[in-house]
Amino acid sequence: ASNPKDVALHQLLGDTEAGLGHADAAQTALQQAVDADPSMGNLNKLATVMMKVSRWDVAAQALQRARTVAPSAPDPLFSLGELYRLRNAAGDRGRAVAAYQAFLQAAPPGAPFRTEATQHLQELK
Repeated sequence: ASNPKDVALHQLLGDTEAGLGHADAAQTALQQAVDADPSMGNLNKLATVMMKVSRWDVAAQALQRARTVAPSAPDPLFSLGELYRLRNAAGDRGRAVAAYQAFLQAAPPGAPFRTEATQHLQELK
């Protein structure tokens, strides 16, 4: 509360709470980071942690917002692929394939997660 604009502090708290299994507290802390700086990176961070605690709807909303904030950024595309692959609900397999393919088209050579996206695509096909 004494440092409401300290994004790194909110993210550390969110990671810690998620690691302890406190999904509500993790979501609150990470949302505070997004409120302080609604960047693609902070939204993507919120989404990836929410996936770890199975908050699929919160993660999906954060990733859609991240894509709006930075439409050409590849990171949210990879994270969407992860969300769909891990959630594995009806239709998610096709959505995961599409997201990984879009990530590979958008990400520059040598970008992080290219190997993982390629591997997941092979597993999903």
